Amino acid sequence: KLHEAKRLGKKGKLGFYKHTGDKPLVDPSVYSLIGAQQKKSIGSDEMIERMTYTMINEAAMCLAEGIINQPSDVEIGMIFGTGFAPFRGGLLRYADSEGIDKIVAQLEKYAHTYGARFTPCDYLIQIKKNGKKFYNE
Repeated sequence: KLHEAKRLGKKGKLGFYKHTGDKPLVDPSVYSLIGAQQKKSIGSDEMIERMTYTMINEAAMCLAEGIINQPSDVEIGMIFGTGFAPFRGGLLRYADSEGIDKIVAQLEKYAHTYGARFTPCDYLIQIKKNGKKFYNE
């Protein structure tokens, strides 16, 4: 449909995007052309939470299943393997600084809104119930 409408992309200055300046801009008219609905935009804070909190949840599952022995194992893997910000101390130090209560509450909210993949794991819920953190210094 885009080809038929001669929306050939950057070379024609029009496709999914309008190419008028340095930065291409989404052309909202493309949605009706291809028979799709435009989804609402997500704020950067929600994007960060949705990506980071699911990693925290997965790390908690790895701890619960004995795949890793201690929180510092996660930190090493995340910092050296993915480039997670070392100044945050690692993923689980970041989780402790955010607050387990907040993380579990947000994951529950996202699970209700976006599906079961955001459901907090039992281990994370147990940490919350016990008022603990990943690092209990």
